[in-house]
Amino acid sequence: MADNGGNYSVCQGVDPVTGEVKYVGITKRDPQVRFNEHLRSNSPRADLIYEPIVGGLSKTNAHIWEQNLINQYELDNLYNQINSIAPKYWPRYNIEP
Repeated sequence: MADNGGNYSVCQGVDPVTGEVKYVGITKRDPQVRFNEHLRSNSPRADLIYEPIVGGLSKTNAHIWEQNLINQYELDNLYNQINSIAPKYWPRYNIEP
């Protein structure tokens, strides 16, 4: 599902007890490096199990993927604090609320 346009990845963090996705993020670095940073973060994200969703994306497409996942899991249910793309731009990228 990569768009072959870059080296960004989209990942998610799953609560090991409930199995619920609690965090969605993007990184340009090796996802495992970013996962390890979260695990050492002394935040609720430190308790999650991280898994890559898709890689090889351009920065824009990574943000689109991230926003679609945020909408799917609902921002209020995630540790994410903001949308990846402001709602006023969702129509431009065919992002469903």
